[in-house]
Amino acid sequence: MLVCPRCGNQNPLGRVFCLVCGSKLDLSRLSSQTVAETLKPNWFAIHWPKFAYGFLAFLGILVVTALWPVVQPLGETGADLKGQQLERQLDRIRTTLRPGQRLMLAATEKEINAFLGIKARKIGAASISAEIGSDYVRLHLVRPFFSLPLLVTNKVWEPRYSWTLAWVVSGNALYLSRAKIGHLKAVGPLRYFVYRRALRLAAQEKEWDLASMVQGIKAEKGKLTVTFAR
Repeated sequence: MLVCPRCGNQNPLGRVFCLVCGSKLDLSRLSSQTVAETLKPNWFAIHWPKFAYGFLAFLGILVVTALWPVVQPLGETGADLKGQQLERQLDRIRTTLRPGQRLMLAATEKEINAFLGIKARKIGAASISAEIGSDYVRLHLVRPFFSLPLLVTNKVWEPRYSWTLAWVVSGNALYLSRAKIGHLKAVGPLRYFVYRRALRLAAQEKEWDLASMVQGIKAEKGKLTVTFAR
């Protein structure tokens, strides 16, 4: 900085006249040290990229942690035989239910999870599981993004994602109450996205035809009772 000999104002390097009083500045007093100090780069200007990269890395860690899959299945697991029996019962209702006829099907949490386990293997999911509580139903899916063979170890690397949907049973109907991707609560459009993904997977199965026949749902702890009618 150049100090005005008349008013004492500090003027930036390169000025000939004072910004305040207009007096001519004495450039003879300008030393190499003064020039070096003036041209010395600002500390923040040098280090701000480090702070920016650090913040982005921290933000990335938060996102990865939030989206990290929850791999623990829900509810009680059952044997494949129970799942196959439930699958046959649903198929029988789908193909034999006549107009005006009503049928009630009660399934335990173990039977439902055994059935979902069969469906998980069919679509290549790591697991699909459900938890049946008093007036609520939770569905959980874990699925790999992709499979990458590791030639050195003869293993397969499968990074996974998970989502969870929860419904409240009210008035013989299911109402979506919340959704999660990994550990992250899905809200707004994100919740709708998870819900649409679940519907898309369900619509690929033959049992989806039964959705239009559901007339009543009752959820108790460990048991789900559904009434079908045409």
